[in-house]
Amino acid sequence: MKAVPAVKPKPAASPAAHVFVVDDSPTVLQIATAVLTKRGYRVTGFESGADVCAAALEDRPILILLDFAMPGPNGYEVLGSLGVHHELEAIPVILMITRGDVVGDRLVRELGICDYITKPFSPSVLAAVVDHVVGKQQAQRASAAESVTDVHTSTAVQQSGARLAERIAQPLFIRDEPSLSGDLAQVPVAEVMQLLALQRQTGVLTIRRHEAAVALAFANGVVCLVTGQNMGPHLLLGAMLIQERLLTAAQLEAALAQDREIPHRLGRHIVEQGHIVQADLMRVLHRQSAELVYEMLRFKSGSFTFVRVTMLPEEAKEFGFSLRVDELLLEGYRRVDEWGLIERVLPSFDLIPISVPGAVERVGPDSFDPFERAILEVIDGRCNVNDIIAHVARPPFDVARALYGLVAAHMLAVTTPREIVIP
Repeated sequence: MKAVPAVKPKPAASPAAHVFVVDDSPTVLQIATAVLTKRGYRVTGFESGADVCAAALEDRPILILLDFAMPGPNGYEVLGSLGVHHELEAIPVILMITRGDVVGDRLVRELGICDYITKPFSPSVLAAVVDHVVGKQQAQRASAAESVTDVHTSTAVQQSGARLAERIAQPLFIRDEPSLSGDLAQVPVAEVMQLLALQRQTGVLTIRRHEAAVALAFANGVVCLVTGQNMGPHLLLGAMLIQERLLTAAQLEAALAQDREIPHRLGRHIVEQGHIVQADLMRVLHRQSAELVYEMLRFKSGSFTFVRVTMLPEEAKEFGFSLRVDELLLEGYRRVDEWGLIERVLPSFDLIPISVPGAVERVGPDSFDPFERAILEVIDGRCNVNDIIAHVARPPFDVARALYGLVAAHMLAVTTPREIVIP
């Protein structure tokens, strides 16, 4: 094992927080060390996981960034060796994975890690994730407060300053024996939904793809509530309330603190605290249910189960709104088709939109609607699509569609990231 020397940070008034970075790539170690040292951390890098446990026992880091798929002792094995020692169990671990590695929220909980990020990622993303976890760890140590369960938070949410990684609502996933089940590759979900609507069924349809899942509550063939898990931060209730400018990040934080005491009642807490009125909550929940269905219709594989019930869960009956299956499918497949066009121009949200010289000036700023102007103001040759989504606080579909239109109008072009990207 070869330890990579840390770059000495500038002297500070208090000792720098010590971070371990474990990755078999010298490039990752070099860049991560430079980025985190610049942020004021003391960094030790390891090209192998062999000696990480012994080093942690000798000099306890405040955080470990750990490669998931190293040769030799891999991420699983390093976590196992750390778990043997009671004094190391509290050290937060951020897993670094490569696109395509299947690591979902369930696996995160089983491994005991506090978060994971996907490579390649930019230095700004790395700094944001580490700052968030270290800040949380230091706050917990300083206050000696009761520990709470860490939840996976996305990079886009961290960059927007809002912690939105709470579940959407009490999941409606029912584990009774299904009346109907199958493979989405054989029977498209749209056909299943149409069948349930035609037969005026009452029950819960659950669609799963990898770690993502969506549950639709049907009452006499009409969808009355949709909930989801691992469907993306932009589909969380808190994110939508901020997008609608009904809630600030600070108000959301206060509501989330109460929600942890009585889980899954975020919407009710926000209304009780006087932040929004019931009508606004109903409107956002209605939109959230529809957006979840639109996103689910993009699943090309997965499974479905339908459990027939005589009485739906209280959460499904509480909100009292209805979504017609034919209307959901009409709008959903329109979006699916539109995504197909968008992805030809924006195959990756890591791409960076850049202004075409003189194009905006030629047509004049008044030619653009307020949303397009907000996007154009963000574009600086460095922000990628994910950065723009976080900045304007709008759903990815809306942002991607607007960017597609601006590219088609020759106002923008897209390019690969110019800043160094950690491989």
